[in-house]
Amino acid sequence: MKKKIAIISILLLLVLALSGCVKVDYTTKINKDGSGEISYTYEMDKAVIGAMNQTNETALDERIAVAESSGYEIEEYETDEAVGFKATKKVQDITEKSFITEVFNSEYVADEDTSKINIKKTLFGKKYSQKATIDLTSLEKMKELGMKLTYRVELPVKVGKTNANEISENKKTISWNLKIGEIQEITFVASSINLINMIIFVIVIVIIVTGLLFIFREKIFKKEKKEKNSKVKQRKNI
Repeated sequence: MKKKIAIISILLLLVLALSGCVKVDYTTKINKDGSGEISYTYEMDKAVIGAMNQTNETALDERIAVAESSGYEIEEYETDEAVGFKATKKVQDITEKSFITEVFNSEYVADEDTSKINIKKTLFGKKYSQKATIDLTSLEKMKELGMKLTYRVELPVKVGKTNANEISENKKTISWNLKIGEIQEITFVASSINLINMIIFVIVIVIIVTGLLFIFREKIFKKEKKEKNSKVKQRKNI
């Protein structure tokens, strides 16, 4: 009996290794007004489901239930080799919390507060940034089974600094191929420029400089006039 179980376990591991096991593709879309959209796909290979003695439907039931409880809309799909679903949720404030923990359990995120996406208003626009630490060391055994996790961010402006693995041609979409069994940093900084604010700032500076020059010129003119009057008085006294 034990020998039979061992053989089944080995066969199951082989199937998992060859099939690619589970694929999770997570995307955060950030809009200019600070709102956004969170979406992710969760996909399992049919060979894995069969090896686990489950049906295509029951294999995803638990994950779908968790996503729906977090407010995601679900769209299930099926290909020749895999079954999965896409979960989507629109949010009014993308900085409200660390939405990444809704997909990657909080135990995998080093600090939920610091892992949030930040949007900070600057003098000439906005600064979008994130600095998160994803710890997947507890999934070391899944590394050889072909588990794939991708984290992607779609920005409203071109990215400045980032450690992303991939950057799109327009530099607005960045993605990380998360390494199973390792700790990985996710960082990016992107800034937008508000031309109206910049123009207003330049105009104000020009007005201030012009005003200072005018005041300085008036002082020089008054000083010269005073000196001239003083010389005239001296001549009259002589």
